[in-house]
Amino acid sequence: MSDEQIKKSYDIGNKLFFQEELNLGQDIQLTELLQETSLEEFSNVDNMNVAQLIKLISKENLITKFLRIILFNNEGNSLSDEDCFKIKNSQLELIINDFFSLNPSVKNLLMSISKALTGTLTENTQKITPEVISQT
Repeated sequence: MSDEQIKKSYDIGNKLFFQEELNLGQDIQLTELLQETSLEEFSNVDNMNVAQLIKLISKENLITKFLRIILFNNEGNSLSDEDCFKIKNSQLELIINDFFSLNPSVKNLLMSISKALTGTLTENTQKITPEVISQT
């Protein structure tokens, strides 16, 4: 895999920011961020286009927090709110696309969590009871 596939760069307000595959710290931060959302709304994430996903996380006013978690500069610092507001719509769409390209398992994880919370797991999974678990 080339460095270009591993690390994506963006010029935001004449400053260079990067995004790459999530690390454990970012995973934890994103998990905490997700706890602030209505996860049921992410159950259709597989069928959403980027614009719909942006609208969903913007509705919860979480987009700037999300961007501060995933984007960083050469010094490893995240972007400021001021920098976030300089991101053009076309850049935002690219950043979200790149996010899922760099972290393909995140989409599946969002769907799984959401489906678990909304009770739309498979029929076999729904039949698991504490008694069944204790028998294993």
